[in-house]
Amino acid sequence: MERTQELIYILSRFYHEGLLPEIPIYIDSPLAISATEIFRNNTEFLNDQTHVLLGRGDHPLALPTLSFARTTEESRAINQSAGPAIIIAASGMCDAGRIKHHLRNNLWRPGARIVFVGYQAQGTPGRQIIDGAQKIKLFGEEIAIKAKIHTLGGFSAHADQRELLEWLGNFTNPRLKVFVVHGEEDVSLEFVKAIERTFWLEARAPEWLETFELSPIAAQTETVKTEALQVMPDLNRIEMEIRKLKNKLYSKSKGRLEGEEAISARLRGLNEEIQALIKMTTAED
Repeated sequence: MERTQELIYILSRFYHEGLLPEIPIYIDSPLAISATEIFRNNTEFLNDQTHVLLGRGDHPLALPTLSFARTTEESRAINQSAGPAIIIAASGMCDAGRIKHHLRNNLWRPGARIVFVGYQAQGTPGRQIIDGAQKIKLFGEEIAIKAKIHTLGGFSAHADQRELLEWLGNFTNPRLKVFVVHGEEDVSLEFVKAIERTFWLEARAPEWLETFELSPIAAQTETVKTEALQVMPDLNRIEMEIRKLKNKLYSKSKGRLEGEEAISARLRGLNEEIQALIKMTTAED
């Protein structure tokens, strides 16, 4: 989603600027094709820069050499074509889908170029290729890796740590618990620490087979008294202000709070005061 469209846009710029020769470009992914068609059919939602291009008849997602391979037969036909071509095939880690067929047909060729534009997790075929494996097993067959391997950063469609923290800062529930369930262990654990030091929330990266019991607020036995209903808006407002402050400090220092111990202690103290007020004004009926 969006990564393929960004690649098409860049290739389109290269083509119109004379930097890309007139060779076939294949999009071999039904999902990416459908997403591209949504972008093409809803141009009113594109940004002003794109509307300038559209106004002069230069559609950023259109190329005279661009073809879509939606069916299995169309995908197989790509490998039968002669001459150079650019193939954009999906499956982020090269462990499933049509990309495996293209790798089997091209990895062994010294003249081929395999370009990775997404992160490859440990233990995946894509990671093995990037790490310099001499051969890889595909469809039960060992394929020698003779092609040149390239990686391009900056094409991730996922939010980075800063963006995730900004998103998390919009929540105001002081009882919020955060589970980090996506990413490699070292990155997940570091993100847990970032959440804790930025928001003083309970955060955890669950271990393999670890379980947690979650229940909706309506099912909890704890009820809120009339006094609590009057106090909670103020508590939420204070909590929001504290989180925004910590967000600004975090963004400015790129991961470390400015003011170090003094600010950290003050924020911790404010949070403890809020938690104490909540405890005082909530109780079981």
